[in-house]
Parts: sequence; structure tokens; C-alpha cells
Amino acid sequence: MILTLILTMSLAVLALSSHSSVESKISVQRNESSALRASLAAQAGLEHAKKMLSKNYYWEGTEDWVAIGNSRFNVVSEMLNDDDMQMVHVRVVSEGSSGHGKHMLAMEYQIKDGDGLEDVGCYLLSSNIDLDKCHLNTDIFLADQPGATYDYRMDSEGNLIWTLNETDLGPTAIFNTSINHTSFQYSDDNYFKGNYDRTTMESPFYMPAWNLDSYLAPSNDRILLTGITEIQNINFNKTVVVRLNPGETFNVFNCNLLGGVVIYVEPDYDVRIGARNFVTLDKSVIGNAANPHVGLIAPASEIQGGGQNINIHGYCFWNSINDLDNVHLNGALIVVNEIFDMDNFNFQSHIATLRNPPEGIEMRESTSEFTVVGGGESLL
Repeated sequence: MILTLILTMSLAVLALSSHSSVESKISVQRNESSALRASLAAQAGLEHAKKMLSKNYYWEGTEDWVAIGNSRFNVVSEMLNDDDMQMVHVRVVSEGSSGHGKHMLAMEYQIKDGDGLEDVGCYLLSSNIDLDKCHLNTDIFLADQPGATYDYRMDSEGNLIWTLNETDLGPTAIFNTSINHTSFQYSDDNYFKGNYDRTTMESPFYMPAWNLDSYLAPSNDRILLTGITEIQNINFNKTVVVRLNPGETFNVFNCNLLGGVVIYVEPDYDVRIGARNFVTLDKSVIGNAANPHVGLIAPASEIQGGGQNINIHGYCFWNSINDLDNVHLNGALIVVNEIFDMDNFNFQSHIATLRNPPEGIEMRESTSEFTVVGGGESLL
């Protein structure tokens, strides 16, 4: 009995010691977990600061703690110089907190301004261009060399992705064409007539993202056409949404479509492979300068002419152009692939349209370049 008692007491002591050790390990792990979450929160604060500073160099930080799940961060930002607004020096301190864990990160950045494309009205995302006798009253972007654009695609899981297009997309042939503003391009070639500025680009441009699914939803502001490939002598104030089978052509003759036209295509269609559909225009007015700024949105369609008196107002997104002459466009224009035989085209950018893309079109903002000058971290 005495031996049994001694053995029982020994086991009890061992059990208490083991329990104390487990509790100690759990406490250590809990503190380490809090410290890790605090560190991640501080890093999130730095990323938040970069996003805010890319829009406003004078941003002074968060006004209070910002919650992210069970953690939070607080950021203070200070501009160290503003002598050259194209290159500024900023110090950012981000404090992360989670439970008993705290972590602080400090970084100093040199920030170079973005690409300055905010007022570009015409984006030509291919070098395969044939223009003659055109007048462009706008800033223009030319992807005149391989590697000039990141092409937009949607992956199998519905995520937006951009991949660099390094393919030679064809020759650039621009004759007797003038612009009144700036040509953003990658070569030193003089493509245009007139007294204009030329900016040589170094970083690629991101093709706009698009998803036209919302235009298929019932709405009092839209008319959905399915199984119709031609309209003529029609006046609509609502946006006309057209669903076509692959390879079909939609003909517009002598119409006033003041709400604009959307040629639907699935969001996962790869616009770089070429046109899915075709649109021919003749003696028609499409869109207007007011909201929702829809002109002719057809990212998978080749736009073709058929005659005279074609006037388009609003935001236009086209796959390609073939034999489109004597067109007047007021708004914004994006062309993904080739422009073949386009003569006497007159384009006027519209600032309200540039600043307010219609539903379904997302311009990826040009981001500022952040260079780390110095930094450090400390556990609090």
C-alpha cells in the first residue's frame, strides 16, 4: 500500500508538471500567433499606404485603426520633399496589432508618377494600322512595338488576368493624319502631321477589362435583340443590346440609336484571337454625350463601313476596323486588333466620357512606381 501511494503521488506530480508544460507551450504559441497576425496587419497597412499614395502624394495616413478580421493597422505618412512632383520622397510607418501582439514597419519610398494616360481618348492596341486623311483631336496611345500591352483575359475561375503580349502585331502605316495633342508610343517614329508632342513609353499598358453580362439583365433602359441581324429606319433612345451567334453580322442602316449599342460577347472570350462578329454601319447616329456614355461597345466585333453619314457619340470598344470611312466619333475609342483601310476619320475626345466609362468596362489605373529607399521593423 505504501508503494502504491508513493507511485500514485509520483504520477500526480508528473501529470501536474506535464499540464504546466502544455499550458506554457500553448501560451507561447498563442503569443507567436498574435505576433504573426500583427506582422501581417502591418504589411497590409503598407500596401494600403501605397494604394493611397499613388492617388495622392499628400495623404497623411489613416485617421484611425483599420480592422482586417481580428487584426488591425494604423498608418502615418509624411512627405519628405515635394520639389519635383514627378518624383517625391515619402516616409510611411505602419503599426499592426492583434491580441497581445504588435508589430511596426517603417518604409521610405521614392515615388515616380504614373504614365500620364488619363486624358488619352484613342487607344490603338495593335501596330497593324492603316490610317489615311484622318484627324484626331485627342491624346493617342499607340502600341507600335512588341511588349507594349498587357492583354486582358478571364481565367477558368473567373479571375481577371493580364499577360504581356510580345508578338509583332504588324506594320504601322499612318498617312496624312494629324493630331492636336500627344502621341504616347514606344518608338521614336513620327507618325502624324501637325504640331504635337510625343512621349516615349517604357512600361506596358494594361488593356481594359470588360464584362457585358449586366447588359443582359432586364431593364427599362435597354432593349435586348436576340436572333436579329439587321435593323433599319429605327429610332431608339434606349441602349440596344444585341446577341449574335459566332460569325454573324449585325447591319445598321439609317437608324438613330441614341442610347448606344452593345454587341454582347461572353466575358471569357479572348479578344486577341480576332473578331467573333461583324457590325456594318451606314447613315446612322449611335449614342449621345450624356450618361451612361455608351457609344458602340463591341470588344469582339469588327466594325465595317457601308456608306456615309456615320456619327457615333460615347465610349467605343472595338475588336478591329475594316474599311470604315467618313466617320465622326465624339467620345473615347479602344481598338484591340488591326485597323485596315480607315480614311477620313474624325475623332474628338470627350472628357466626361473618358472619366466615366460605362458599365461593364474597367480601365486599370496606371500605377505609380515605388522604389524603397530604406526601411526597418521593430517588435513593440
